[in-house]
Amino acid sequence: MENTTDKDREYFLRAVEQYEKGNDQSAINYMTDIVEWNPNQAEAWYYIGLICSEWGKICNGNLFDQEELSYRQEALNALDRAIAVCPDYADAYCLRGSIFYSLENYKNAIDDYSQAIAASPSYADAYYNRGNVYYVLENYQKAINDYTQAIDIYAEKQQSAAFVYFNRANANRALDNQREAVADYLKAKALQPLKYTEAYYEYLEEIGIDPDDD
Repeated sequence: MENTTDKDREYFLRAVEQYEKGNDQSAINYMTDIVEWNPNQAEAWYYIGLICSEWGKICNGNLFDQEELSYRQEALNALDRAIAVCPDYADAYCLRGSIFYSLENYKNAIDDYSQAIAASPSYADAYYNRGNVYYVLENYQKAINDYTQAIDIYAEKQQSAAFVYFNRANANRALDNQREAVADYLKAKALQPLKYTEAYYEYLEEIGIDPDDD
């Protein structure tokens, strides 16, 4: 944590411990105490934003639910403060982008994911999330470009990217890139067969390929 004191660090560690145990209210109380006596604690603001964003997701699942919107706005306010203190805070940009995405504010979502990538060029999640925005906007080639970047970074970190292959397959499918789509569905299937096998065979049927010939 930047601009930290022993008291900040002690409270922050307690807050993170409570968050990891699922005690969100206790965690946010600690984080709130930290920013009240020291408003320049970007990490504490980030966690406030993270918890509020999670609370927003478990309301009624309705974009226009007022309680949900209130939590998301609180999350945005906290992340604004985190970024004001630390302008290259990649995680804060990425989380704020995800909230904008959930609110269907796609321009701001793209801007924030792009800021996250600028601050941390190997941020696979930011590429993946920005790709999802481009996909929703039907800019499939840009989505494919971002998914490819994410896949490459996940591979370097030896992390599974089945979900990214699946989304890239869908983007290729939308562009009628059949060979590329088949390859991506097949890769997703190989990595997570229980989740993606059905999608693979459905696509083969759709384009008239006999699976026994693949």
